[in-house]
Amino acid sequence: MVQRKNLKGNKIGVMFGTFAPLHLGHLYSINIAKRENEGVLVLTSGSSTDRGAKFGLDLNKRFRYIRELFQDDDLVVVGKINEENIPTYPDGWNEWVTLLDYEVSRLCENSSPEVTVYVGEEIYKEKLEELRPEYKVSYIPRTSIPISATKIRENPQQYWSFITKPFQRHFTKKVLIMGSASGGKTVLSRDLAKTFNASWSPEFAREYQERFNVADEELNGKDYTYLYTEQYLQTSNIIEGDSNKGLVIADSSSMTTRGYDTEYLSVEPTLGKVTITQQERTTLDELYKSIVKREKWDVIFFVLPLSEYVDDGFRDMAMSDENTRWEFTNKLKEIISEAGFMDKVVFLGENSTKDSFFKDNYIKAVNYIRDELKIDVGQL
Repeated sequence: MVQRKNLKGNKIGVMFGTFAPLHLGHLYSINIAKRENEGVLVLTSGSSTDRGAKFGLDLNKRFRYIRELFQDDDLVVVGKINEENIPTYPDGWNEWVTLLDYEVSRLCENSSPEVTVYVGEEIYKEKLEELRPEYKVSYIPRTSIPISATKIRENPQQYWSFITKPFQRHFTKKVLIMGSASGGKTVLSRDLAKTFNASWSPEFAREYQERFNVADEELNGKDYTYLYTEQYLQTSNIIEGDSNKGLVIADSSSMTTRGYDTEYLSVEPTLGKVTITQQERTTLDELYKSIVKREKWDVIFFVLPLSEYVDDGFRDMAMSDENTRWEFTNKLKEIISEAGFMDKVVFLGENSTKDSFFKDNYIKAVNYIRDELKIDVGQL
């Protein structure tokens, strides 16, 4: 249950900003304000066209991230000022301070608290002192922790340690490796993670099959519910975890699982497929749809089936002939297209020989991450 709380006390600090993102410089100022008052009201302010929204951080998302950050702090209450229907800055000051007054009255238990507003711009101090002389205004120079939201938006990985935890998930670059079996995906994803000192999300299906000693063609409907949910949770937990430095490489996703699910499971008895009930089919379809909508990928490296098919003891060797591998590859492409990720795909192996295939794929992937995602080797 969400703990909605109001500020207690007579002496209240107020901090406002776009907070796209809220970084350690902001946090430092909030902590100063908290120690000079009996509580702090943090207000994220903006509209659908502000600099945060243009970067995918709309007002409500920022509000939720900040409230998440302070969920365990009884001395901080988070609110928001929606500037959608007022003139844009530098106009609209009169309308804006009216919204400020409303949030103070709404979120403070005391009907007439002593308010100190903390600002990082001299012009803000001048305008607030002019329009609300009953408020104290304290100017905090932005020199204690030399960082800005602009710098972070321009190069989040370079300034990763300055981004507060909830906002880190937004700035994480997420890379997925896809393709039919035996294309070197696992080795490539692991090596890329090591090269960039990034977090790695391995293929959960491989771990699952090894744990229960079950081959591809033996997995049933219940197995696939685990594969869908656990792969998603594994990658999500890595993104949320302390080891995340701004880049996550994933060896599998719901789209890969979808390919194998529809390849091996059938409601109608079919040679070479595992029979499942219509209810199981519906459950898996809905589960996939719910998960794929939540997945976000910055690039999908798609490995074409140009390498030798290797028997690892779990792979279905009936999938080893060239025609079948290409049929499955085309199925994965259709799944990617239906999910709306085709514009994120970078194909690997198109112009390689069999001798240079694995090396070419590695070099192309490294160069893309460096040149397009703007993450250099050794940066994280």
